Amino acid sequence: MIRLLLDGGKIADVAMLIGVSKVTVHQYLKDPWVREQLAQLNSQLLSTLDVELLERSRTKAEIIDELAMLALTEMRGILQDKSAHIGVRAKMIDSILDRTPELSRTKKLDVTNKTFSMKAEDLLAAANAAREIEQRERLREAEEAAKNDNEQDLVRE
Repeated sequence: MIRLLLDGGKIADVAMLIGVSKVTVHQYLKDPWVREQLAQLNSQLLSTLDVELLERSRTKAEIIDELAMLALTEMRGILQDKSAHIGVRAKMIDSILDRTPELSRTKKLDVTNKTFSMKAEDLLAAANAAREIEQRERLREAEEAAKNDNEQDLVRE
């Protein structure tokens, strides 16, 4: 009866389901023990709902932060465990160092809220290519200007 009422059942429906009259259900509801049971179950339901709502309200970033902390704790344990496979430990060390900006072999470039990760040699090659393109553009402009000057000289003659 208590669960049916907590699930939103109407007194008349609950009375019919358990085979008693509405008056009997009302009398049960006046009993201190039944009222205590209702209060306890109601409190448990509210606590469960609070936990579920809290979980749903957590942002992805908060969940990722929590999982990252768990992962780092696990990694610390593996790194400190000298019996762990050396290859696994080496890969973890490499991964951790590569994610530390001061020690990383790759440099991050932030452009309009997009982050690109490049190796230093790739970045150098891109810079050289950009310089080459810029030099070619200047040369083309100079040739164009010289051509225009020659055409104007011919028109004047």
